[in-house]
Amino acid sequence: MRKWIINFSVILVLGLGISGYFYQRIFTNNLKGESGTKHEFFVRTGADYSQMLDNLAQQVLIHPNNFDFVAQRMDIPEKVKAGRYIFTVPMSSYDIAAMLRSGNQAPVKLTTRKARSKEEVAGLIGQKLEADSLSVLTLLNNPQKLDSLGFSDQTILALFIPNTFEFYWNTSADEFLERMKKEYDKYWTEERRKLAADQGLSPIQVSILASIVEEESEIKAERPTIAGLYLNRFKKGMALQADPTVKFATQNFGARRVLYSDLTYESPYNTYVYAGLPPGPICTPSINAIEAVLNAESHDYLFMCAKPNNEIGHVFAKTLDQHNENARKYRKWLNERGIYR
Repeated sequence: MRKWIINFSVILVLGLGISGYFYQRIFTNNLKGESGTKHEFFVRTGADYSQMLDNLAQQVLIHPNNFDFVAQRMDIPEKVKAGRYIFTVPMSSYDIAAMLRSGNQAPVKLTTRKARSKEEVAGLIGQKLEADSLSVLTLLNNPQKLDSLGFSDQTILALFIPNTFEFYWNTSADEFLERMKKEYDKYWTEERRKLAADQGLSPIQVSILASIVEEESEIKAERPTIAGLYLNRFKKGMALQADPTVKFATQNFGARRVLYSDLTYESPYNTYVYAGLPPGPICTPSINAIEAVLNAESHDYLFMCAKPNNEIGHVFAKTLDQHNENARKYRKWLNERGIYR
């Protein structure tokens, strides 16, 4: 009897020891850092288990063997899911493996800010998503893809309405563009399309004009006035003569003044040379600029000029004589300060 008790005790102790050993491997914290530390971890599309394990071992794990022990038994090697994951100390090997197996990744916030070219848009996306800028730019230069979205090589910037969105990090270039089209369609409600039609414009034309308004002024309060001015010229068949289109055509965005020689620069975007709207947006216009066009101010202004003396904003004129006087004062102020470009 005594021998039996001793044997049972030994087995019990061994069993408890083994249980404790496996419990520790499976359920105790396996992340580096103090409690509350967050680790951002990326699994690239197409990565295999060994690559993922190597990266985990280098970046976040205290005991890689413990994680591997758990992962093997949860079939993680056959179920590697790409994405961006946030691990917060403490997390056990089981917790980490469960998150990776479920693909419970953390989204990224992506803000589509103002851009003046497809290259800028692609570069912004490449900084935030797994899809590199080249893959995005390749699609933005693909005529079939652009046509499927309802845009052309010249109008595609109208697709991107600056805002903040949530994406999964492993969103592909194609998935990104499809999401942007959904957001575009969501923005262009029947009410907004009617406002555009009332101005004699399509949604894309609104975006083109809004891009000029966006570049003309950072002062939101005067944008509806500027929009109304350009609509007056547009409806009269006058050349818009918008300086931002000249800067876009010459790619000289930092110029303080537009020279007379610039006004004849040959480009379909130069609204001094060609009447009507340019063939596409000169930047991705903000919602504020788009709304300024849709709700343009009704007035008789046909001309505008920047204010001298470092005053922000513009002065507006109804006649050419009034405008010439405003322009003379502004040129005089620039010349006095040696600002020739």
